[in-house]
Amino acid sequence: MNILGCSKKQSMTVIKGVIQGEIPESVIYTNPIDGLSFWGFTDSIKPDSTGHFYLELKINNPIFVNIAIPNEIGRTLLLEPDGKYKLNIDLRKEGNSFDVSGSSKEGQDLINKFHIGSVESQARKFVNESDMLNIVKEIQETKANELSEFTLQLNNNEISQGFYDLVKLDRDCYYSALQGNVALLKYYQTIKNEESTSNILQMWSDVYRNININDSTLKYSPWFYYLIQNYLRYEQISVNNITSEKLKQLFDQGSYHTYKIQEAKNYLSEPTQEYYIAEYLFFTSYQKRYEKELISLITDFKEDYSNSNYIKYLNALQSSIVEYYEISENPISDKIKFVDSFRTINSFKRLVKHLDEERIFIDIWASWCSPCIDEFKFNHELKTTLTKKGIGLLYLSIDGDDREHQWKNLIKLSNLQGYNMRANSVLSKYLSETFGKSGILSIPRYIIIDKSGNVLIADAARPSELSKLENELKGL
Repeated sequence: MNILGCSKKQSMTVIKGVIQGEIPESVIYTNPIDGLSFWGFTDSIKPDSTGHFYLELKINNPIFVNIAIPNEIGRTLLLEPDGKYKLNIDLRKEGNSFDVSGSSKEGQDLINKFHIGSVESQARKFVNESDMLNIVKEIQETKANELSEFTLQLNNNEISQGFYDLVKLDRDCYYSALQGNVALLKYYQTIKNEESTSNILQMWSDVYRNININDSTLKYSPWFYYLIQNYLRYEQISVNNITSEKLKQLFDQGSYHTYKIQEAKNYLSEPTQEYYIAEYLFFTSYQKRYEKELISLITDFKEDYSNSNYIKYLNALQSSIVEYYEISENPISDKIKFVDSFRTINSFKRLVKHLDEERIFIDIWASWCSPCIDEFKFNHELKTTLTKKGIGLLYLSIDGDDREHQWKNLIKLSNLQGYNMRANSVLSKYLSETFGKSGILSIPRYIIIDKSGNVLIADAARPSELSKLENELKGL
């Protein structure tokens, strides 16, 4: 693993890309600060009028970088010093395509078979298994099978030793996080059933007996953040006996995140401590819960790490929380209309009776949905387009009663002019069953209905895809 920890002269890695089809406003990529791979720390480049873009990165070790076109397609790349890569992104095809040529093409293709699915979702697959040894064996065998394919590529000189070493580190990190999350889920399960947790805790402790959480090279894996999260939860439970009830109490007191950051400081050394806290503050702020506690915690981070390269990614999130509380004191604009009697509106046919519109564009969102809120940046353009077509606008939130305050504040913050309503439980169920997959509705979601409540477009383009939406509206 020395190749990941060496400190040699930085080399220039070059990425040349071309986009076929509609040219997007930007291509985003994760900024590999000190080699860190985290989805939240992103920058962007603008393609030229022919769809070409060019990116140079100074790196001294193999690193992971995610490159994506928002709302369209993305891919994980493993970049090496002095590497030359060509990207061909075709947005004309059904499902789109993203091809990579250049350094270690075979390895690039193989990586993207594995960098899918969250640790938490994979861990749930083991919840109903009772044999701890068998769970660990299954996890290790899966990892070994994945690595064997890269070993074959290494032996065939299709990838370099540095490429392989980073893949192995990443798979070690991912499967350690997976085993830790299985242990966490199993622990809660046994507590609920009032069973012994000794075998679970043993399985859990084995994870951190085999991996050094303060190994700074682990930051090169996108899964390192989730591994640290699990490690800190292990320490809370096994050493400090911090229960879920205690954490809820801290949350209700408005000191939950302060406690979590202090725990990170207790168990993590530098530089791991700095980038974990930066990621934690970004992640929790990005969830748009607008917790006042985060304002002071971000300020503390900026004071503790005044030269940190992560500060620029936290500033905008901190400002949005400050603005949220400032605007909450303002009255609601008379251009924002709330639909009365929402508790009795259980279907679109009942809904349209409360709206004086021939056709309605429904924006389904929630106050906890960051992608939903990001789309509000395009409200002005959306409103202009819909007005020209004689289409009304309804912002339909699936927030529960416990988030009514956040819902109304975000309406003011985002200036959601037009109709606004919260879906009751019956309507929410209807939306999930009718427009979701396996009963789960993915948001943001955009639906267009007529004055009788009939669905005209069940999955309309996003406001950020305005030209695409305009083409869809031509068919109405």
